[in-house]
Amino acid sequence: YHNLIEFCEMIIGFDEDLESIKKPIAAALALSGKKLLNDGNPNNTELILQVSKKAIELTKQQSRIFIACLDNLLEAGAYAEIKKYIDLVPTDEMSEELAAIELAVYEKTEDTAHVYVKAQNLIKSNQVTPNVYLILLRSAKAMGKSKDQLEDIVYDGVKQFPELRAQFDQLLS
Repeated sequence: YHNLIEFCEMIIGFDEDLESIKKPIAAALALSGKKLLNDGNPNNTELILQVSKKAIELTKQQSRIFIACLDNLLEAGAYAEIKKYIDLVPTDEMSEELAAIELAVYEKTEDTAHVYVKAQNLIKSNQVTPNVYLILLRSAKAMGKSKDQLEDIVYDGVKQFPELRAQFDQLLS
């Protein structure tokens, strides 16, 4: 654990040309950020933010590493940082995973009606991940949609993601 923090601090402060090893270092930083998050130590929040930002600088937009770092930032509650990075990606080039992360940020920072409409638009444009349906259901429930409307959302969600039936049912109750 202690070595992980030292590794992260060393890489963040490293100013040499990292071109030939950017991807492995970015991957290591993303995994380190996830490990630090899982440790649950609130003193690590700033380090998690720095590690994730450095990894994002070293990788390409929408790569698996980029998405993992944004997930780390989401889990750490750094919504403004995520918005900055997502705004750099053209809307027509946004992957399903990135659109789902953006929606998750909206769920935390925007009003419920806006989140509901955004989730519906993602489904209509076929940018669907399980999280999009879960967020749509949560926002619909918060808006006081009828039981029939909620059940329709669950039906559509289960049709695409049957493995999430239990989560949908739990949210419905």
